[in-house]
Amino acid sequence: MQPKISIITAIYNDKENIVNTIESILNQTYNNIEYIIVDGGSTDGSIETIQKYIHSKPKYLKHNIDMFISQKDNGISDAFNKGIELSTGDYINFQGASDILDNPHCIEEMFNGIDKNYDLVLGRIKRVSNDKYNKILYFSKDYKNFPINSLLWKMSIPHQALFTSKHFFAKYGLFRLDKIYSMDYEQLLRAYKDRANLKLLYKNIFISRWKEGGIGTGKIKEILKEYHQNRIDNKIANPILLHCVYLYSLLKFYTKSLILRK
Repeated sequence: MQPKISIITAIYNDKENIVNTIESILNQTYNNIEYIIVDGGSTDGSIETIQKYIHSKPKYLKHNIDMFISQKDNGISDAFNKGIELSTGDYINFQGASDILDNPHCIEEMFNGIDKNYDLVLGRIKRVSNDKYNKILYFSKDYKNFPINSLLWKMSIPHQALFTSKHFFAKYGLFRLDKIYSMDYEQLLRAYKDRANLKLLYKNIFISRWKEGGIGTGKIKEILKEYHQNRIDNKIANPILLHCVYLYSLLKFYTKSLILRK
C-alpha cells in the first residue's frame, strides 16, 4: 500500500502566492495525499482565497484541502506543530505559502517503490526568484549518497524536499517555538548522534520550487548564530570543534560579503 503523505502549509497574509501553492499540491498524481493548511489569522484575504478551494474547488484538481484551521499562533514552529498534530500520514512534508511543487508527478516519482519504514526521505529543490518570472537561482546538490554528517556544518536538507516519518516526530519531538530561523535544523540535530542508525533515502528528484525571500532574508549572521546554538544545545560534537565550525561559517560569510562589495 502506498504511504500516506501529509503536506502542511503554514500561512500568514500571503494571498498573492497561496493559490499557486495550493494548486501545485492538489494537482499531484500521487493518490494518497493529505493536505493541511494552518493559517495564523490572516487579514489580507488569504482565508477567503483558501475557502474558495474548500467550497468550490476547480474540477481539474485531483485532491482536496483535507483540513484548514485559522487562529493566532506563536510563529512558524507553532503552526507546523499544529499541522503535525492534525496529520494522519506516514510521512510529513512542509511547503511554505509561496513554495510550489515542481511538477504534478514529483510526489508519485518520489514514492515509487518506497514503503513506510524510512525515517527521512529526501529529494531536491530549485531556489527561484521572488517575481513573476520564477527564475532559477540555484539547485540543491545532487548526491550519490546523502552525507548525513553535513548537518554538523549547516542545514543541508531543505525542508521543502524532506519527508519526515511520523514516528521520527514521535521519537525526537516537535519543533521548538523559540527557534526563529532554523526550527527544522534543530529538530534534525536531536537525531544526529543516532545518525548511523537512521534509515534515510535520497532520490535525485526535484520536489519543490522554493521562492527567495522569507523571514531569514538579510539575517545571515542571526541564522548562523542560531545554527551554532542548535549544535551546542544538542551536544553533537566537542564544544571546541563546534566553536571552530561557527567561526569558519562567520569567516565564509564575511569573506563573501567583502567580495560582493567589490
